[in-house]
Amino acid sequence: MPNLFEKTMSDKKRSIILVPHDFSAVADSAVNYAIELAKLFHNEIYLLHIVEAGLLESKSSVEKDEQESLEKLNAIAAGITAKGAKATALIKRGSIFEMIGETADELDTNLVVMGTHGVKGLQFITGSRAIRVITSSSAPFVVVQQKPLPAQGFKNIVLPLDLTAETKAKLPWAVYLGKNFGATFHLFVKEEKDEFLAKHVSNNLAFAESFLRKTTLNTP
Repeated sequence: MPNLFEKTMSDKKRSIILVPHDFSAVADSAVNYAIELAKLFHNEIYLLHIVEAGLLESKSSVEKDEQESLEKLNAIAAGITAKGAKATALIKRGSIFEMIGETADELDTNLVVMGTHGVKGLQFITGSRAIRVITSSSAPFVVVQQKPLPAQGFKNIVLPLDLTAETKAKLPWAVYLGKNFGATFHLFVKEEKDEFLAKHVSNNLAFAESFLRKTTLNTP
């Protein structure tokens, strides 16, 4: 029986990883992660650059920005293709907070790999801003920083769990990555002093441990 990740993948008409790109170093890092995942899971990569037009900008200025951005994005896409993954460039006009989610849903994206943490553009999407982008779509998000992907892939995965039922939804996706990289999982929970809350956390932890052992993954 396929796990939930495999079922989700098979339900899609196409297998797409969406990577928002603002031509920053952290966005390049997201591309590198996406390339490895795309080669492993046979995905196409769609690069998305969003042009946020200001009220005082002329139509010709915005169109020039879009054309220049498309040329840059096509060059990045060519580099991805040279590394063994298929890539397509997309330019959209609108708000970063809305357009990433809308595009992910429009493409029926399997996964969004987004770079974050910095001072401008996508790099400035941290904390509540990142949550705003992530919750704008039903697609799963992988948020990365500028740290490069190790050559051996993910060998140790820290999996935070909380008291909500939704925390279980991350397990199938993490399992699929872990199985392919031979990773060891480290489950992390916050200690709850309230007895009722602690019971919920304990139940979720027990569920996660059982789920991981059934998939023959390594757990310490």
